[in-house]
Amino acid sequence: MAIFRRAALIARAGDLRQATPPQPLRAARCATLLAELTGLPVEDVDIKALAERGLVEVVDWYKRWP
Repeated sequence: MAIFRRAALIARAGDLRQATPPQPLRAARCATLLAELTGLPVEDVDIKALAERGLVEVVDWYKRWP
């Protein structure tokens, strides 16, 4: 399920990036917002995977949490 979910998010990355302004939010909050926007189940590990691919930017860390 996670691979399908990530593939769907990656396919829509450009549109999603334009629809949401950059904000300094935790990965878990970003996952919640992205789930609401896409209708897909998104978890913080998905946000981390998107960041590893360069599709979202990690702007800061808090206690080792992106």
